[in-house]
Amino acid sequence: MDYFFPNNTDHKLFAFADADCSSCLDTWRSTTRYCFFYGQTLISWKSKKQHIVARSSVEAEYRPLVAAACEAQWLGFLLTDLHFPLTQPITLFCDNHSTIHIANNPVFHERTKHIDMDRHTVREKVLSKLLHLIPISTHLQTVDILTKALHPDLFSIHLSKLNLRVVQ
Repeated sequence: MDYFFPNNTDHKLFAFADADCSSCLDTWRSTTRYCFFYGQTLISWKSKKQHIVARSSVEAEYRPLVAAACEAQWLGFLLTDLHFPLTQPITLFCDNHSTIHIANNPVFHERTKHIDMDRHTVREKVLSKLLHLIPISTHLQTVDILTKALHPDLFSIHLSKLNLRVVQ
């Protein structure tokens, strides 16, 4: 498989983050996944079972947001070192409105004490303008291709977004 960087790539970094809540029937652990694009080129991705069982669907969905926020910061540093500094916030698409609300709302959340440190991690990156969180429809969630069984049409659409080519 070849990795293709088109000539006309815009210098924008964006990402998709999601979780499969309690997807493992043996352990009840969720799967964290994210993928980052520089222009139209996939540059970073992750799909990993979470270390502990989430106490709520919001907690399960918030973990990939935190992982993606930390990866975004690292990619920002890397691009700056390569003389491609970010000029605008990294757009992070998430299909869970509750997690976006928690990250954007500075009010204390009594029901989210168990994810308090994670909440502050993402909130700090949103306030510093490193991240801009955008809600997205579940059907447009490109990162689903990493762990979910998708309808063939939806699979083809998401695969084409990854911009990978098989060369023989």
